[in-house]
Amino acid sequence: MNKKNILITILIIILIIVIIVSVVIFVVMKNSKSNFNLGECEKKIDEHSINLCYESLAVEESNISICDKISNSSNPNIKTLCKDGVNQRLAIINEDTSYCEKITTRGSKSVCVNAIAVLKNDISLCDKSDMDTCIAKIAQNRNDSQLCEQVQSQTFKDVCFSVIGQNLVDSALCEKAGTQKDFCYSKVAVLKEDLTLCNKLTDKQYDEPFCYLRVAEKKKDTSICQMITVDSIKENCLNNLK
Repeated sequence: MNKKNILITILIIILIIVIIVSVVIFVVMKNSKSNFNLGECEKKIDEHSINLCYESLAVEESNISICDKISNSSNPNIKTLCKDGVNQRLAIINEDTSYCEKITTRGSKSVCVNAIAVLKNDISLCDKSDMDTCIAKIAQNRNDSQLCEQVQSQTFKDVCFSVIGQNLVDSALCEKAGTQKDFCYSKVAVLKEDLTLCNKLTDKQYDEPFCYLRVAEKKKDTSICQMITVDSIKENCLNNLK
């Protein structure tokens, strides 16, 4: 796999992780309980600590009125952020994107909407500003390759087919994975213990022999190591199976 494809893969993985982490955070928010009360917040010494306490309490209690107790003198945005946080929590608790629409920060609103869409596996809820990430994640959750066709970005579409191809151990989907085709084939080859898929890799100097190595390790078969044409990789393969 060349450097460009590796960088694209890393970028897509990071973007997908952002969605996953957002969902996890929201689920934690949904189930968390408050460790604060108003009295404890009012005992804080400085304004910054008081404001942070109010913000945490407001979000954990899903009580937007507590945000109004925050002083804007130290940070003019903290009251807004507090209300956005409460609305995010309410959105998750109720699985209702109408609360996301009350969020004033554009990026946070999009993350909120897409997190609900992914939780409910409902592409009709995906935010229009980031449809590709949302649809691709739902497609992967469902293992529905037909949804990948709806992804407009070729990069996201390639990753969508690749991930589902690996999930279903289906090399036919790897063929549709474009820039991610080789990565998909190499993973499915190991899962299926199928050397013919290794032969489909375009990089014959590195990717193909390492694919042989991984299949050999999976099958614990040194005869496959002997088929590797790159001496250093063949030696590594044989040593690993001693």
